[in-house]
Amino acid sequence: MSDYEFTVDGLDDLISDFNKIVKEYPDEAEKELYRQGGKWSEDVNEKMPTSYGKGKEPTLKKWKRTRVRDFSGHTLEIDVSNKAPHWHLIENGHELYITPERYAAMQEGKLTLKGARHKGKRRTKDSKGMIHAGFVPGKHYAEKTRKEWQSIFPEEIQKFIDKMLKDHNL
Repeated sequence: MSDYEFTVDGLDDLISDFNKIVKEYPDEAEKELYRQGGKWSEDVNEKMPTSYGKGKEPTLKKWKRTRVRDFSGHTLEIDVSNKAPHWHLIENGHELYITPERYAAMQEGKLTLKGARHKGKRRTKDSKGMIHAGFVPGKHYAEKTRKEWQSIFPEEIQKFIDKMLKDHNL
């Protein structure tokens, strides 16, 4: 019987590099996840018009990113939401109510549905005799971006992992 012996040089360095990356990974991953949430909201903003007319707040700068943490304090997901009060109307659509005067002008062909939007002092649809003029379809900017990001996000995360391994010479 013969004995074989071999030695591996650098195994201790490899183990220490792995330990270092395991310690740093949660913090770096949290930062990357937060950054990706910001990139997603920028992609949504690119699809949206910069303004919606006179008197309406722009929705572009109303994005809020919130970290959702687990019991150990690590970020598991990022909740990205738009805090503009009319964002859900733009995204999902809404019923359009107009004054009787505007409705009559629309029926006569002097006004289109797009031009029928109420400008000026607001009336409530119940107390002031507002008339239902139709449904304004939603633009679905966030939904379209979410579908696009189903292929983009895994690529971005893979780039992050490759960069992190390269930075630690692994």
